[in-house]
Amino acid sequence: MKSEGSRIVYLEVSATEKEMPKKVRIFLDGRSGARVRELDFDLTAVPVSTLTAKGLTVSKWPVKEVKRTDLALK
Repeated sequence: MKSEGSRIVYLEVSATEKEMPKKVRIFLDGRSGARVRELDFDLTAVPVSTLTAKGLTVSKWPVKEVKRTDLALK
C-alpha cells in the first residue's frame, strides 16, 4: 500500500552486500522546520531486506537529496 505523497528518494542496487554504501548524507528541504538540515546516516545497522521490503523512514521532514559518502571505495 502506497502512502499519500510518498516517493523513492534513494535506491541502491548492489550485487553483493560488500558493495553497498556504508553511510549516506541526507539533506533535508530548506523549508522544513528541522534545525539540522544535513545528517549522516549509517547503513551498517540496517539489515539487508527482501524484495517485499517497503523502505526505511529516516526523518519526518521532506528530504531534498541523498548522497553516498564513501564514493572513494567505488
